[in-house]
Amino acid sequence: MSVEAKTFTNKSNGETFTKGTYNGIKVLRRDKDGYINATNMCQQFRKDFRKLLENKSWEEYYKAFCEEYSNRRNSDSCFLYKIHAGIPDKIKQVRGTYVDPRLINYIAMWASPKYCIEDKARTFNK
Repeated sequence: MSVEAKTFTNKSNGETFTKGTYNGIKVLRRDKDGYINATNMCQQFRKDFRKLLENKSWEEYYKAFCEEYSNRRNSDSCFLYKIHAGIPDKIKQVRGTYVDPRLINYIAMWASPKYCIEDKARTFNK
């Protein structure tokens, strides 16, 4: 992910977030853990991230992802979570569901068919 130098702080709890890009897609990263606001990212393409969560293909992908990346000793690893409560309106863009950055490519392909085609072109042109 290429990152633009635009960081801001949630004054209520001191958390920082960075606006950046992922292969040309605007993203918002929570600096504490590097997780990406998938809700915000999908809205650029007029897609509702909650719809992806209901998708059977996503459920299968996410299950396989969790099996691959969960700590074997702690199978309750959290690869997505929501931030809503306690966020002031002036920085409401930080509200949404945050996901592990390794999930972003799949989400971007779902949200933007154009991105999906460009991603495949990048892969084959290497």
